[in-house]
Amino acid sequence: MQVVRASLIASAALLAAPLTLSANPLSQWSNLGSVVFAQEEEEKSKLEGRQTKRAQTMREAVYKRLSAAQEAAEAEDYATAEKELAAVEKVKNLTPYETAQLYNFYAFIYYSKEDYQAATRAYETVLAQPELPEGMVLATRYSLAQLYFVQENYRKAESMLVEWFKLVENPNPRAYVMLSQARYSMEEYRSALEPMTTAIELAEASEEGKADENWYSLQRVLYYQLEDYENTAKVLEKLIRLYPRKDYWMQLAGMFGELDDQEKQLIVLDLAYKQGFFSRGSEYTNLAQLLIQDEIPIRAAQILEDGMEKGHVEKNVNNLRLLSQAYVVAQEDKKAIEPLRAAAKLDDDGELYMHLSNSLFNLDRFKESEDAAREAIKRGLKKKSDAQITLGMALYEQDKLEAARKVFLQVGGKGANSKMASQWVNYIVKEQERLDQLEKAMAANRAS
Repeated sequence: MQVVRASLIASAALLAAPLTLSANPLSQWSNLGSVVFAQEEEEKSKLEGRQTKRAQTMREAVYKRLSAAQEAAEAEDYATAEKELAAVEKVKNLTPYETAQLYNFYAFIYYSKEDYQAATRAYETVLAQPELPEGMVLATRYSLAQLYFVQENYRKAESMLVEWFKLVENPNPRAYVMLSQARYSMEEYRSALEPMTTAIELAEASEEGKADENWYSLQRVLYYQLEDYENTAKVLEKLIRLYPRKDYWMQLAGMFGELDDQEKQLIVLDLAYKQGFFSRGSEYTNLAQLLIQDEIPIRAAQILEDGMEKGHVEKNVNNLRLLSQAYVVAQEDKKAIEPLRAAAKLDDDGELYMHLSNSLFNLDRFKESEDAAREAIKRGLKKKSDAQITLGMALYEQDKLEAARKVFLQVGGKGANSKMASQWVNYIVKEQERLDQLEKAMAANRAS
């Protein structure tokens, strides 16, 4: 039986999170009336047990230019903003902090213009400055990791994130997801699994109580790539509960097939069918095959009939033969005839006409059995003697003894069919002799 094997490999485009920079430079100046640029967001997130850097100051000339650049950027007038930043570059003896703020702002503008390479270079310049506030370092590292990722430089993204994790306490789950995605993109599946699992555990421990659907999807893919089908199935069970979709039902059935758990595979497919998820012929036929193997053939036949009626299951040789088989196993011989006859008409080698002839013979429909056997022979049945035996018996049952004898005489070879044909010939000869004697006796009685 063909086992359901839905593809579990998700595309990188689906799994990749959209790029959102961790810190917006425009939010870093909360008091435009002051000449002090406090690292607003970063300094508020002081790390426990660590000594924070003192507030960095900025000269008024630099501040005014950056304030003007800020106003232009808020109006999406990036050309004017860049002119203001260029003017800042001309200020003599910029301090490392001023330089960092300048290029932090450049990074924002380049990012807004989707010039990710330029934004990356700007952030790298920020990190190159000494004695930066710790919060600014952390935010810049994270933004760089995101930029490396979106440019598919996964090794650098991973390296930047690893360093970032060393510095930050209580990382957000999305950071773990990005690390996992980077490793997945480099096909380092085992090392990608740990951060993804951590991200999901953190999300499930939150108020929402669940992770994003794509997080579970990537975890599922990682387990599958590692051929850990048991855990793949567990993740799919979670996806079905939290984000019920047809694909997850079919993939879960496929996983139980990989685990040789036919009972669970059957249950999952049957539940998917009852929910109206089936739309492909293979889905109907896979379930039907499982039902036949589980000795529930009549339901298999009903499901196939339903699929054919809805146009999902093609009425081809294989599907019609499967439907007939389901009815035969269910001991519904009469219902098996029509799908078998339809399949036989589509068959080239006469094999199905042979089966049809036998089925009709078992129903005492001897003339139809004879016709089907002749058609099987006509179509070049490989084992011609099979059809000749059935044809001879069908003729005998219609009292066509001489025709039956001639057919049995045509059976050649030395196998079981040849032996059976010889027995039939002997039996028919004796029967013909008995009938001749009976006829003569009756004629003598009439004459007397």
